[in-house]
Amino acid sequence: LCFFWRKRVSRCPLISAGRKAGRPQPANIQTGGKLVSIQEAISTCFSKDATFDGRARRPEYWWFVLFCVIVIMVLMGLSAAMDGSSIPMIVLCLFGLAVIVPGIAVTVRRLHDTDRSGWWYFIQLVPAIGGIWFFVLMVIGGTPGPNRFGG
Repeated sequence: LCFFWRKRVSRCPLISAGRKAGRPQPANIQTGGKLVSIQEAISTCFSKDATFDGRARRPEYWWFVLFCVIVIMVLMGLSAAMDGSSIPMIVLCLFGLAVIVPGIAVTVRRLHDTDRSGWWYFIQLVPAIGGIWFFVLMVIGGTPGPNRFGG
């Protein structure tokens, strides 16, 4: 499917003109001059599953979040479609256990990219505005160049 998509996109004059202008390609996001695909972001998150130091750019974090949301939605849909079967819910619980540590780690690294300590993760516990504040911290851009958490 990806091969077919790339072949079709390369023939489209509007999209190929956008590529020449330096715009990001489909399924990629530009970060600091480097394109990060969803596969690269997810593999980075799982390879650095318990690495709480360093930095994670916005695409790495948001591609991982999107991957988790899609998998959860598919498993919930399967659970609803398979009345009486608990297998999708068991798989959902196992998936949740598999992504909890990489999810926290990429979130802490994302906070490091904004030059904040990983302890800001707990801002979500503040009633009413904690979740909104946390979302804003995840959306804002990282500090350009090196900061106290790395380069």
